[in-house]
This record gives sequence, C-alpha cells and structure tokens, in this order.
Amino acid sequence: MISIALLADHPTAASTLAQWFRAQWPDYYAGRTLAEIAGDFHAEARRGGLPVRLVAFVAGALAGTIVLREQALTAFPAFSPGLGGLFVPEPLRRRGIGTALIRAATSLARDQGHAAVYTATATARGLLEQQSWELVQTVQHGDERLAIFRRMLKS
Repeated sequence: MISIALLADHPTAASTLAQWFRAQWPDYYAGRTLAEIAGDFHAEARRGGLPVRLVAFVAGALAGTIVLREQALTAFPAFSPGLGGLFVPEPLRRRGIGTALIRAATSLARDQGHAAVYTATATARGLLEQQSWELVQTVQHGDERLAIFRRMLKS
C-alpha cells in the first residue's frame, strides 16, 4: 500500500532524496555535496505555504517524492503554483506511486486555495494525460522541450 506524507514529518528522508537526485541528475548536482543537496530538501520540509515537499512510502520504505512550489518553471512565473521534483526510483516505477504523489500534491494545492496547478515535463506526459491534465503549451527550456500542463482545481 502506498502512503503519502509531508517531508516535514520524515526529515531523515532528505538524505536519501539527495542521493537519489544526485544519481539521477549528476550534471545538475555536480560540485554540490550530498549535505548541500539535502539542505535543499530540508528547506521544502514545511507544513504549509510553498514550497511543500511530499514523500511516498511503500511498506514503510521511502518510494518517491514531489514538491508543490511557487512555479512549475522559474523562467515562466505565470504557471503558478507548480508541481515539480517528481521522482520514483526505477525499480518502483509503474506501481502507481507517481500517480499517488501527483494526486496528493494536487489535493494539497486545492487545500491551500489555489484554483489551478501547473507542471512542466519532458518525460511524464502520458502520466499527466491519464489523469486528465490539460496541455497548455510547450516551451524550450535550456536544451529540453517541455510540455506545460494545467489541472483546474475544484473547491
């Protein structure tokens, strides 16, 4: 069974998240220590406001993460608030963990009073389309072509 919680309730998970993210995106995190990267996660270990990071567990073991933050992409501030930092380790993918994280983060955005939430992706397009997210536009961001999606939230 998948359970979703605030990173604020599981702060020791930040060190594992730092290891996962550096292994997944070594160029992005080059030159930064694991402690520095974990510090970024600790800054998102909040109970309200933005950013707020969620973590997923399966059978008590850390299984993924997502963050609700100010914008989907900092270069495009109109897409606010945004979901980002979605990550599920390769051996745990295709088990519904990413879907559960997206749903929980979307629910958190609704609970915070937001009318819509956005996200940008180069790889999770199918996952978002399965959940009825609306494609807003595609943008060039660095060397990647990203699809920006929106989910309207009902109160």
